[in-house]
Amino acid sequence: MKGLRIFGGRSHKVKLSNLPSWLVKNIEFSLDKEIENLKRARVAFRASIKVLNKAKYKKEVLKAKKSYVKGLNALLKKLSIPKKFDYKSLDKYHKEKLKIIRDFAKQHAKNYQILKQGRVSELKELRRSIRWLRDSIIRLKVVIDEQDLRSIETIHGQMRKVNSLITGNKDLKKELQTLHKKKLIIIKKESQLRDKIEEKAYRRRPKKEIEKLLTQLDKVTKSYIELSKQEEKIEQHDIKKEIKIIERNLRKLGHKVKIKR
Repeated sequence: MKGLRIFGGRSHKVKLSNLPSWLVKNIEFSLDKEIENLKRARVAFRASIKVLNKAKYKKEVLKAKKSYVKGLNALLKKLSIPKKFDYKSLDKYHKEKLKIIRDFAKQHAKNYQILKQGRVSELKELRRSIRWLRDSIIRLKVVIDEQDLRSIETIHGQMRKVNSLITGNKDLKKELQTLHKKKLIIIKKESQLRDKIEEKAYRRRPKKEIEKLLTQLDKVTKSYIELSKQEEKIEQHDIKKEIKIIERNLRKLGHKVKIKR
């Protein structure tokens, strides 16, 4: 299936900017083979249904054959090729399609037994093609579990988050610069107020004048503390934390990778 790529695999030191291409090169796996096998199984199944439908049998068997062929054609339509290749969709596909096959076997057991007793030789090829189709569906699930597609999708999700943080980091730097300028203005204002308070106290000015200046100083100090908290929060908004999570998830896949900024 051309263009279908999913990731999984093993590897050292990798630059963050090179990580996406490294993932493709080192932990890529493909479901092309499995999808192609599933397509071939469907073709074989369709062909075996046609052979059974064209076969001529005794009147007492024809009714069962007609009903069985109708059910087989409905089954073929339901056992389509998957359209989505994320883990959740493929896991759902696997469960649903196998259930459809089991339900079909139960619902048409009677017709099958009638045909079997009528010694219908075409049933042998039909059973083989159904098994092939079923095994192809099972194989898809085996591969995505072996390659740990779920963990790989988590890594790609984290990569998107890191890229978002990097883009947002430019805005964060501007915000930090603005906060720093505001803090410098507050520091200057605080220094001026302290000088005035000392001067008033030295000249024994009325207590009310000093208290008024102290209230202003208190407000300025609180503003400074609030700005410092905002600054600290922005600085803690660190990409390193997310990178460590990616490295941890890569280790689960057997890769000891050190990601460098």
